[in-house]
Amino acid sequence: MKTLLNNIYNIIQTPNKTLDMLKENISLPNAFILISFISLFNYLLHLNLYHYKSYILIFFEIIFTIIGSIIFWFMFCAFFGIISKIFTNESKYIELVSTSAYSLIPLILISPLQLLKDVYFFGYLFSVLLQICVYLWVIYLFAKTLTLIYNISFNKAYVLILLPFFCWFLGCIILIDFITKVIFIFK
Repeated sequence: MKTLLNNIYNIIQTPNKTLDMLKENISLPNAFILISFISLFNYLLHLNLYHYKSYILIFFEIIFTIIGSIIFWFMFCAFFGIISKIFTNESKYIELVSTSAYSLIPLILISPLQLLKDVYFFGYLFSVLLQICVYLWVIYLFAKTLTLIYNISFNKAYVLILLPFFCWFLGCIILIDFITKVIFIFK
């Protein structure tokens, strides 16, 4: 547990050195703990205490939140593992899963920043700007992780990260085009 907390502290202070050290010392249990903690923390901060929920329902929501986060994290890493295999012909999935959990640590700041949105317009604007900075920090750390794990350039890592967004955008355009054509046919 002490090494986990040291790694969390070091990833904030010296990310390059820490990610390089994490690449050498693979620890899947620590990665599971991190992902579980991030999802649990974000769930608990968004829990609405003013609306009654039974404790059993909250318990199952917590369990499903943690399991869903871990499944999403595995699929996220699998996508990048498959795409980066195209660039490097190497499969380092376990290293990516283990190290990428540490690149998601800044997401812990998102829920407290959400609380600032209730403080008039400037609080909302300040919250949104800080959340954008946190997301850019996560993207930077994840790009560093891909660079260290797969020995690809930093630019290729950013292209890999932006690829799902491009595919989603393209899919939305195709879906909207299909829906408008169907509406035009039945008009």
